[in-house]
Amino acid sequence: STLVRPGGTLVLDEPINDSVIVITEGIVKAWGARGQVDMPNDSVGLDMRRKWIVPTTSLETDTPANFDILKADPSAVTDTTDQLFATLRQGEFSALEEDTGWQ
Repeated sequence: STLVRPGGTLVLDEPINDSVIVITEGIVKAWGARGQVDMPNDSVGLDMRRKWIVPTTSLETDTPANFDILKADPSAVTDTTDQLFATLRQGEFSALEEDTGWQ
């Protein structure tokens, strides 16, 4: 199956607002701004609006999908530990809060 994470800010050297990350079988297949990334018709979405998506490993196509999802801009806080909303490790989503926004 394919998982798409629309809406959050993907934190890179240049942050991408309203981003989309396409993940298939735990592997990153595409990422970028919404409207610039093809989303498969059979995808399942996770609403990440008002979240910051931080890659925990190198973000490249065909690499394992490993991200921390934060409730606040990591550049605006001194300790991101309290801001952790969820984790994504090789496609496995673990919410730390109940409202995960599945669509």
